[in-house]
Amino acid sequence: MSPITNALNNLTPQELVAKANMALAHMELAATDHPHDTEFISTWITGTTVILELDSPESVSWMKMKDITSKFTNYFDSMSTANLSLFETIAEFIPTTFDPNIVAIEYRIP
Repeated sequence: MSPITNALNNLTPQELVAKANMALAHMELAATDHPHDTEFISTWITGTTVILELDSPESVSWMKMKDITSKFTNYFDSMSTANLSLFETIAEFIPTTFDPNIVAIEYRIP
């Protein structure tokens, strides 16, 4: 969402996520086609832009529907706009108990 306007510029990142999730909760009461347990999980503020992260690709696809996007921005103010993008990330699982001193590991690392 962008830009940050007077109504939003005093909110912390946690408050922005809470406000976005309250908007989703109101929208989900009226919609039957939303993905189960859709929620915003984090936010970044860069200059005058707020970047909100959704919990799943299904949630992003649902939010990209034109009527859903416009309903969502209506919960903020008349200056808010939404530009939705999906960024997929692959992260290799490394156990937190990883011990690089184990001899068998040395042969697996290229």
